Amino acid sequence: YILLDTVLSLSMVLIFGALLGVFIESLIVSFSAAILRKTSGGAHSTTPLRCASIGAVVAVGVALIIKSIKPLLGIWQAIMYFIVTFVISFVIIKKLAPKDSPSKPIAKEERIKELKAKSVRTLCIYGIICIAVLLINFNMRTTDYLYYTVLICTGYTWQAFTLTSIGHK
Repeated sequence: YILLDTVLSLSMVLIFGALLGVFIESLIVSFSAAILRKTSGGAHSTTPLRCASIGAVVAVGVALIIKSIKPLLGIWQAIMYFIVTFVISFVIIKKLAPKDSPSKPIAKEERIKELKAKSVRTLCIYGIICIAVLLINFNMRTTDYLYYTVLICTGYTWQAFTLTSIGHK
């Protein structure tokens, strides 16, 4: 069942991303959110198809928006975007992760602490990756990879947003 859900979600992102010209971009957003979701939990849809549809619309939609602003991206905009999204996501995760579901509540306090710690570690790994890419861009005097940093930041921020009450709606 989990494998079928994953295949459905990934297929929708792949198909719509390819059709709209943001194949790699939508995968980056989707994977950066999905990896964090494994430990942080988040909003749940009523059906697998609805979940896959929302995920595809968000990943592809965000990728399209970011692609449209790519020409405006500079190193300082990317750095500020990284700082803001990282801090917001860190605060949300520290406060709200892990978010369980009614069908699979997390009862043990030690499990909650473990998942929270793993969520923070995952976010910190994303932070290290983004800082490395920003440094590479800064040293190479290119903006080619800034785009990927913004996509990763948007993916983990989207996942953090799903932990909030507004994100659940």
